[in-house]
Amino acid sequence: FPTRRSSDLGLPSVAITTAIFQLNDAIDKIVASGVSEGSVASLNYGYKLMSVFSGMISTAIATAVYPTMIQYIAQKDDEKLKTIFGNIINALMFCIIPISVFCFLFSNELVTVAFQRGAFDADATKLTASIFCGYCLGMLFIGTSTIVTNVYYGFGDTKKTMYVSIVEIALNIAFDLCLVNVCGVAGLAYATSVSAIICLCIRFVFLKKFLSVNYGQILSEGVIILVIAIVSCMVPYVLTNYVIHLNAFLALVIDAVTCGILFFGLACLLRLKAFYYVRSMISGVFKRGGENA
Repeated sequence: FPTRRSSDLGLPSVAITTAIFQLNDAIDKIVASGVSEGSVASLNYGYKLMSVFSGMISTAIATAVYPTMIQYIAQKDDEKLKTIFGNIINALMFCIIPISVFCFLFSNELVTVAFQRGAFDADATKLTASIFCGYCLGMLFIGTSTIVTNVYYGFGDTKKTMYVSIVEIALNIAFDLCLVNVCGVAGLAYATSVSAIICLCIRFVFLKKFLSVNYGQILSEGVIILVIAIVSCMVPYVLTNYVIHLNAFLALVIDAVTCGILFFGLACLLRLKAFYYVRSMISGVFKRGGENA
């Protein structure tokens, strides 16, 4: 693909980065195997559930906008690149933050509906839910790392991503050993999230070499999204936990619908830029689909 500079673009760096990611996962499982029976399985279930919610969103957005980002990089149009990058980060925050808050508050219900049957009993649900909560904290940062990495690749620089990945695995091992003694196997999920947060900050520092980003605007938008997400999720949480008592599946449906209505309503009322950008992205997808049909 076209890049502004491709001299240091190499498959070895990309391969090492991918290998480090796989090694990170293997280390988590090795540490989990020494905690208690069923820890490795619960870790797998918690991670898979997190991937369902965040992986599809971040991958879909990253894939959709990657060609446009590459085009702006090739044209050396820094202003448009800066604008689309900010919009993408805002879109990720708009989609993932409310999902993260929802999953954190309703982790037990989600795991119950998804997995609790047969040999997967209430104890397994409780353990998996605690792990899932740990991963929820890192959803946004793991997804955003994909977008930032794509910018590096667009400029033909794969080495910085590799170096940051090496730092990330070192941090993950250190946090694994520390937090597993405090939180049990759930500490491994928190370790992954904390490592992702720190390394995303490092990636943003290195990003200054290629792109000037208005971090103040992104942070303020993120804080507003977080506040309305908490408000939107707390209303159904109180409703189905303290006012009415329903089975897990029905309660989860009511929680999700109520949270979605409140969140989108507040986002529209506050005229969030991220709301209108996401809406335009969805409209564009349906429009192209209609034209293709």
